[in-house]
Amino acid sequence: PLYVVDGVIISSAGEDVNAVGTGNTGQDPQSGLNGINPRDIERIEILKDASATAIYGSRGANGVVLITTKSGSKEDGKGKFNTYFTTSITEITKTYDMLDGVGYANYSNAARLQAGESPRYRIDGDNVYSFLTNPDGTPSDVVDNTPNQLYDWQDFIYQQGVSSNLGVTFSGASDAGDYYLSAGFNDMNGLIENASFKTTDLRLNLNYDINEKLRVEARFATFFSESDFAEGGDLIGGDQSFVQQTVTYNPIRANGLEDISDFFDGNALSNPISWIDDFTDESKENRVIASLALKYKFNVPGLQYEFRVGGNLRDKDRTRFYGLTTWQGANANGLYQQMKLNALTYQVNNFLRYNRNINRNHRVNATLGVTYDVRDVSNSTYAVQDFVTAQLGTDQPFLGQVISSPLLLRAADQQLFSVLGRVNYTFKNKYVLTASFRRDGVSKFSENNRYGFFPSFAFAWRAGSEKFIQNLDLFSSLKFRAGWGQIGNHGIGPYGTLPNYGASSSLYGTPTNGTTVPIVLSNIANPDLTWETTEQLNVGIDFGFANDRLNGSVDVYRKETRDLLLSVEAAQPSPQPFFFQNLDAMVLNQGVEFSLNYDILQGEDFFWTAGFNMAYNKNEIQDFEGAIPAGTIRGAGLTNAFAKFSMSAVFSYP
Repeated sequence: PLYVVDGVIISSAGEDVNAVGTGNTGQDPQSGLNGINPRDIERIEILKDASATAIYGSRGANGVVLITTKSGSKEDGKGKFNTYFTTSITEITKTYDMLDGVGYANYSNAARLQAGESPRYRIDGDNVYSFLTNPDGTPSDVVDNTPNQLYDWQDFIYQQGVSSNLGVTFSGASDAGDYYLSAGFNDMNGLIENASFKTTDLRLNLNYDINEKLRVEARFATFFSESDFAEGGDLIGGDQSFVQQTVTYNPIRANGLEDISDFFDGNALSNPISWIDDFTDESKENRVIASLALKYKFNVPGLQYEFRVGGNLRDKDRTRFYGLTTWQGANANGLYQQMKLNALTYQVNNFLRYNRNINRNHRVNATLGVTYDVRDVSNSTYAVQDFVTAQLGTDQPFLGQVISSPLLLRAADQQLFSVLGRVNYTFKNKYVLTASFRRDGVSKFSENNRYGFFPSFAFAWRAGSEKFIQNLDLFSSLKFRAGWGQIGNHGIGPYGTLPNYGASSSLYGTPTNGTTVPIVLSNIANPDLTWETTEQLNVGIDFGFANDRLNGSVDVYRKETRDLLLSVEAAQPSPQPFFFQNLDAMVLNQGVEFSLNYDILQGEDFFWTAGFNMAYNKNEIQDFEGAIPAGTIRGAGLTNAFAKFSMSAVFSYP
């Protein structure tokens, strides 16, 4: 989903990682909420229907999460001080059931016998002995006198992780304004010795009324993190996951943990110990989220102008070093990788708002806005191997003698200019009509195809306010709603309409012992690319009984996505096998959602709630006149359904 924090759109790491559209950045996607202290959040709102998300354009196609952080209140007086400290212990409660050393020896001997080979081990009770090899490498009949050492790697590797979290807040308010200041520190330690994640966050929220008409709102938050072995997956120098290697590595070792030559086998598996003692995966990230808003009330009742500028700055470095006891490091004689991410996103918003009650029957809430959204993202990767000495690890990459991946910079700049409007009209507090539009222009497309127009409409009927419904003495609340809207998607990387070039993965030597980096075409230009459009229709009912103690909702929806932006195979011969195209096809997504909640207990200090949620969804791909090349799209006609039961209890002591 799209995260909007205090009116500022927050880019997730996934957006920043994939902004260039192609290539491996070595960064892992993270939640857009990474860096926001949950204790600073005042409330969260979820927008997911067509009308609600249309105001945010294509980035709101997967729903919008509106987050408002805390402010000071008059209840805090001139200053209220709060502090907290928590500690937690994490441990594995269930591990995989794997063969022990004796069981693995029996399995290995049986497998070798099946292949017509001599046994590898001799088993004597709980001891396992290895058959020695002849000088020519062939197996002998002589058994080593020293028994092998047997390991349960899961029991040996995993440990308890002790984490702590502390912080402080200071807030206050007066007639002219309020403030909220917070600081937090989180020290998380994982289930293996070198897994750690440390964060520090600071936040300052200020609201001040300069006079009766002009108000200033300022938000400033910073986030710093350091981690080792905490990133998910391995995006450069691909190998199997740590958990997979822990459960599949040979539990029998002839020389214990001292012999480097016994730290990997022929299946690209490294001893789990090597990932603790001889592998480094460090990440450091700095993040700043800030915004400044000016709100001015005109003499016309209900009319207000808002100017807001806000942005999100990310700077992240990730370095990895594979030592000689890892499979990758042994094959490269030490391998160093460096990845860097710089991302700056900011928005400049101008909104004219009108919110007015006209006598008892009419209420109008309207917004007209002009927004400018900029994203400047750059990624870089670099790798070197064949180290003179591997003792210094990531501290001295210059000790690597062979550059396996030259320094590569990938830039992705994007601008989005939008004019938008929204009108919400309510009659007698029963009938609500909403209409909105967006005219978006994005820098990714050529000048002739840059702009798209996307309208939406919605209607709601608060039937529970009607007298004939109230006379039934059945519903405490009842609401019918329907919505229709279009959303545009520009889901290609910047410069996708232009021919792009990049470095080949193969390097060539020169007669003078230098290196030649070949330049190859990355994609074929297509200046005719334009917006992909999703049209959604949804109908829903919200209901409540017994003063809403039992409440729920039913939603039925249908989404049609046309002019699909996809990379398809080019006609051969071609300098590049793929190019982007708007396919004459449609993705149909339709389904129903049902939720039911019941407040088991409602007290002043204790709340007990149970909920049930169920959804059914079907996806279908419709191809018009063979527009989809064979093998381009898979998974047509997918259907999925799920049911979820949840229960929560809240106790508060005043």
